Amino acid sequence: ATIPDDAEVAAFRERFDLVGKLTVAIGGRLHELKGVRQVFEMLALLRGEFPEIRMLALGKEEAYAGFEAYAQEVGVQDLVVSTGWLDGADLHCAMAATDVMLTPSTCFETFGMMNLEAMEFRRPVVATSFGGCPEVVRDGVNGFVANPYDVEAFAERIARLLRDPELRAEMGDAGHKLLND
Repeated sequence: ATIPDDAEVAAFRERFDLVGKLTVAIGGRLHELKGVRQVFEMLALLRGEFPEIRMLALGKEEAYAGFEAYAQEVGVQDLVVSTGWLDGADLHCAMAATDVMLTPSTCFETFGMMNLEAMEFRRPVVATSFGGCPEVVRDGVNGFVANPYDVEAFAERIARLLRDPELRAEMGDAGHKLLND
């Protein structure tokens, strides 16, 4: 993947109103089994400490539209930024503008492409404990592994990374090294 330069990332942040925001992202096919509802509940817990948090929903907008009512119900609709389907340079900018990648699937996934994308971009991941994610995301090394049904525990892992830019950088570098070794 081509890592975009600072100006391109700044333009992306500007376009989606992310300047000065802490960003988490979920990507791929947005549906029930991807843990979208759980992420909204996590955002509701995190916004007290991180009022500047935003969640990028990197996927088809009509897929996100199916979750909008739930986002409103838990009071986080203002924190969700639906980018629509991105590819190429736009997707690379989105990855580079993300502080923490989330893969909170509630189903048994393979290893999760988003995990590898995040590692390529030196981003830490908080990943589901279900399926193959723990083979790629090593708990405490290049991110954290948690059960998305335990919303509080998963949210606390996200919070640890949001509080600590050095830990984010360290885990991001570790992921990149794992991927490229």
